[in-house]
Amino acid sequence: MFRRLWALPVAASLFFAVACSSAPASIVATQPAKELVTSTPEPVPEVVLSALPSQAPLPTEQAIRRSLTMLLKSPDLGGHVGIAIGDVLTGLIIFQASPKAPKDRFIPASSIKLFTAAAVLLTNSPDISVTFKRDRMSLSRLIETTLTESDNDGADLLSTFVPGSSAQVLSANFPDLDLSQSTLSDASGLSRLDRTTPTTLVHLLLILANPANPEFAPILSGLPIAGLTGTLKLRAKAVSGQFRAKTGTLTGVDVLSGYVVDSANRLLAFAVMADQVPETEFARAKLDEIAGALVKLS
Repeated sequence: MFRRLWALPVAASLFFAVACSSAPASIVATQPAKELVTSTPEPVPEVVLSALPSQAPLPTEQAIRRSLTMLLKSPDLGGHVGIAIGDVLTGLIIFQASPKAPKDRFIPASSIKLFTAAAVLLTNSPDISVTFKRDRMSLSRLIETTLTESDNDGADLLSTFVPGSSAQVLSANFPDLDLSQSTLSDASGLSRLDRTTPTTLVHLLLILANPANPEFAPILSGLPIAGLTGTLKLRAKAVSGQFRAKTGTLTGVDVLSGYVVDSANRLLAFAVMADQVPETEFARAKLDEIAGALVKLS
């Protein structure tokens, strides 16, 4: 059964704060945003993906399963693997698979930074000027940098802007976001006590991409782009520019969570989590292959 998280009455395009592309279905890179002085307003983000058709067909569960089953069973991912996929336009969780889905808990590694960044933007102005590693920048720019480079020091600094805990802030603002299976022990994801589920992570991604929540634009623009920027710069070259996602890596743990436009021009949110990985190098390649399969999904 599909789980509806929200319904958008009109087909809406997702706004990423990056430069426009001549290929409307690509998620492309941009020049780094200029550092901001306290009195300087945030620049208006440019729009991509505005040409996505409103009536693009939704991939079926059968098509997803056919494309991903063998990849998810790869020994490179180890014995504990989970995935969830959501449709950004409708807010539906359209696919989930793991040994105990949807409540199967995984170590999220750096994908925890998505929760941290969301809580910061819910409780602070993005224009606040901060100092990070001797550079002066806006809070929104710090969020972008932290996510693009998966900077743990940046995440720890961001956590100081959150009153209480990220879980408390998110639950207060989005009661439908079920965090009952999540343990957010730190801001960066270095703690091996952290836990969440692929479904929870995708639910968060759907909230972040909902046009009703424009305050989350710095998170979307901060996500690394396959084959082009940040922690994905040297990865997924076969589908360069075709998805953007937060990486997560600890010993034995590899996670990839973000957004992809499939071959029918449907915008999907996804999270793939594995926390019994034999070797990181091979697991990363397999996660990139899964994202590539979603790009080709029809």
